[in-house]
Amino acid sequence: MKSLGTSYFTTSFGIGSFLSSFLLSTVSNITKQHGRGWILDNLNISHFDYYYLFLAVLSSLNLLFFLFVAKYFVYNADTTEPKGDFAMETLANKPSAQAQTEASNAVLVS
Repeated sequence: MKSLGTSYFTTSFGIGSFLSSFLLSTVSNITKQHGRGWILDNLNISHFDYYYLFLAVLSSLNLLFFLFVAKYFVYNADTTEPKGDFAMETLANKPSAQAQTEASNAVLVS
């Protein structure tokens, strides 16, 4: 189970890295087509603030989507009823389990 958890973690980490580099290259290519790009080789003229603002907007949209789904989510508890009308019957003269245990302990002690 430990190795399965580790493999899931590293797989999700790798997929996240691929998606991050895909998003970065997509934003870089789109912004270069429409003027001076946001992500350039020179850090002094790049606009990383625009890129991080774009990431903040994406995160905010993700939060709003989560809140929307959480608000309308309905938990369906397992409420299956047994078929038929079965009632538990108790016998008045049958000794309880605790009384049987005490009786067997008394036999063992004597």
